[in-house]
Amino acid sequence: MASNFLKNLESDDIFISYSRVDGSAYLTGLDAALSARGFSCFTDKRGTDADRLPPKTLFRKIRLCKTLVLLGTPGAVESPENITPELKEFTEANGTARIVCVSFDRGGSFAAFPQEWDAYVVGKSREREAAAALTSGEPSPAVVETIATASNYMKSKDRLRKYRNRAIWVLAILVVSIIAAAVFAGLMIRRAAAETAKAAQATRDAEQALTEARAARQEAQTARAEAATQTAEAERQKGEAERQKGLADRATEKAEAQTRVARQAERDAREAAARAAAEGTRQEGQTFAQGRVGLDRVDGVRDRLLDGGDGESDAAL
Repeated sequence: MASNFLKNLESDDIFISYSRVDGSAYLTGLDAALSARGFSCFTDKRGTDADRLPPKTLFRKIRLCKTLVLLGTPGAVESPENITPELKEFTEANGTARIVCVSFDRGGSFAAFPQEWDAYVVGKSREREAAAALTSGEPSPAVVETIATASNYMKSKDRLRKYRNRAIWVLAILVVSIIAAAVFAGLMIRRAAAETAKAAQATRDAEQALTEARAARQEAQTARAEAATQTAEAERQKGEAERQKGLADRATEKAEAQTRVARQAERDAREAAARAAAEGTRQEGQTFAQGRVGLDRVDGVRDRLLDGGDGESDAAL
């Protein structure tokens, strides 16, 4: 679009193709008349590069013009080699509908155009000027009006084409924008879906982590409770152990006391046994002595009885 805009800036409305042999005067008058009607006209008089044949810079200007006016003067018909390339360049760019032919045979028979021009002008109507116009340089109002009407029509077609092209460009831009927006939206939707999936996964991970944290906290609380219970049990067992130790200590002390008592009793028993043994020995001795005395007395009585008779024995007894 930018290149088309730049082309439009340097393009002209009408290109006038003519022969320098006999068309310069009429060209000047026609150029002035069309310029007065508000058209921009271009000819090789407006500045072209030097060359024996039409230069490429001229062809570029011809292709940019909206209408081509062919001045079919006798000199142009006799030497068409310079005009034919101009017709060809213009036709390739714009078609033949934008070519307006002017012949200088009004009042007589139609002048024959060169065969080289058939592909560009055959079958097209001509605007006819009097041959005297080539000398006076004054175009007829009818010819000027016809060219102006054709050029305006082409300009309107160009405007319509321009509007159409702009509409096509706008539509194309809209379509591309819609497609780009759809693609972008699709990317955003996929990205959003991916982010949603990530968020959902993160939520699940967070919930799992929260559940695990709660379970760990519950386990920690249970472990603390068990530790407290175990601590309390350990304290109780410690207290019981200390109590048992106290009881054992007291039992040990009692046992030691009893041992001492038993030892004392043993000593006392031994001493008593020793005393009893000594006393027994003494009493045995006394008993033996007494027995001995008794025996002696018995023996004496027996002897006396034996010696004195039964009466004495009974008395002695």
